[in-house]
Amino acid sequence: MERHIRTSLIVQSVVPHLHQALVRIVAPLENRRQVSDPGFSPREKEVLNWVKVGKTTWVISMILSISERTVKFHIQNILRKVQATTRAQAVAISIENGFIDVD
Repeated sequence: MERHIRTSLIVQSVVPHLHQALVRIVAPLENRRQVSDPGFSPREKEVLNWVKVGKTTWVISMILSISERTVKFHIQNILRKVQATTRAQAVAISIENGFIDVD
């Protein structure tokens, strides 16, 4: 490939942007937090598995024959134990760390 000043200028202007894109991709992988075994109760695992398949709080309460408030209590415990802010994040962290199965 012949060296042209135009090609050199393009490469010089693009490289910092490519570097920044790579940093944004790699940084989350490096900063992934490893969560120690949260010690889920059997009921919390059961609730988490229903959350994993997309069931709402109300549906989970009907399936398990418990109140919605109790389901919310279990979900809050799960979020706290895996340091998550959303139900989906709690499921992702739990699967990633092997606390629940993917199936």
